[in-house]
Order: sequence, then C-alpha cells, then structure tokens
Amino acid sequence: MRKPVQAASDSSAGSLLSLDLAAESVTIASNSATYTFTLGGAATWSGTDSANVTGNGTNTLIVTADAFTEIAIADSGAGSTVTFGNSGANTFSDSVTIVLDGDGAPATDDGVLYNSTA
Repeated sequence: MRKPVQAASDSSAGSLLSLDLAAESVTIASNSATYTFTLGGAATWSGTDSANVTGNGTNTLIVTADAFTEIAIADSGAGSTVTFGNSGANTFSDSVTIVLDGDGAPATDDGVLYNSTA
C-alpha cells in the first residue's frame, strides 16, 4: 500500500509567516534577500503564492526576507524536523520561532552563527 504524501502548509498575516509541518523535514537557508524552506522527500508546500512567498505545489518555498519580521514553524504531525542549512555569510534578519511538540528529532544547524542582544 502506498503512503500518501502529506503537504506542509504556509500562511501569512501582516509581518508573520506561519509554516506548519505535517510530519515533514525542512531545511531552511538564508540567501541574502530571500529565505528558502526545502522539504525532504516528495512532500510539497500547500498555500497561496504571493509577491513575497512562492512555491505552492513544490518542495521549495522561497520567501522575501524583508516582507516579514517573524517566521513561526510548528508541527502538526509527529516526526517533523527543522535543519538550518549552511547559509554561508548570509544572515537571518527575522525572528524564527520553532515549536516541534510532536515526537521527532529536534532542530539542528549546519554552521549557523547566533547573534542576540539582551
């Protein structure tokens, strides 16, 4: 029996971009003016393309960095994972909140430099 491919979803409201992983793995990276959110396997993003978010129906969501101040990633299925890919010298100018409260692996990074102020 073939398992159906679940889609991750995206939505935006003002300066907040919300991403929901349905038991999927996503790798995020900063590419200067944009962020990419690439799903693993055959999963695809489900949402509405706009001037600042494109990739509906594909495995890669491309987001204009300046369009948002906060990105929230949550899981609606067990086994979701988030990996910060190697962005080189590019930085994340937005706040990224990750809540993975289903069973699964934690968020990981691949050479991410964290800057914060108190």
